[in-house]
Amino acid sequence: MRRYSPVFVDLVHHSLLSSFWRINALKRFLRQMGVGDAMLASFQKDETKRQFLDRLFEQLEDSPTGDELIGRIAAALAEQASFPDLVGWEDSKQKIDRARESVASLKDAVEKLQAKAEQEAAAKEARDRAEADRAKKRRSETDLAKLADRLNELAKRIGEQKAGYEFQDWFHDLKDYFEIVNRRPYTSGGRQIDGTITVSGTTYLVETKFTAPQSSATDYR
Repeated sequence: MRRYSPVFVDLVHHSLLSSFWRINALKRFLRQMGVGDAMLASFQKDETKRQFLDRLFEQLEDSPTGDELIGRIAAALAEQASFPDLVGWEDSKQKIDRARESVASLKDAVEKLQAKAEQEAAAKEARDRAEADRAKKRRSETDLAKLADRLNELAKRIGEQKAGYEFQDWFHDLKDYFEIVNRRPYTSGGRQIDGTITVSGTTYLVETKFTAPQSSATDYR
């Protein structure tokens, strides 16, 4: 799919014709833009600038990189503030006025394309961000469902020592899920600490128990 419309390409073509009067100045500009030496050397003495540019643009339209080169030429032409190749002629004022009018039309078209590209990029970014949020939510719901399933399975084994240790792991996984600052079980001064959680800058020691009856205050010391 072509990036530029025929109308836009015509604007570029016309701006080139208007901005350069001498063929050598035109060829020098095109070489700077990236047009190959073979194409530039193909200019015939009995050929007009328009005929040469017609051949060039036909070649660009058939080239896979033609759109990129047309875009580069358009951007450079649209930035022109002066037209040195049009100075010194008897009708310089008329030539420069025509060039300015042509370049102004091209610049307007370039700015509209840039604005459209920015809008499309912003829309794509918004779509990608929304999809990422949906994917994160799906993962979150899946993880929470897995935590619930694990707890339900553990509930069937209350009283088992191994289930108690597995509950401790489950509890810390739950804290990780909700992104609570925490520390896993560790030993301090010969004492086993089941872990810690930090809330609003305050760190609390955690003691986990996995029993059917509710624990009393005397169970913690």
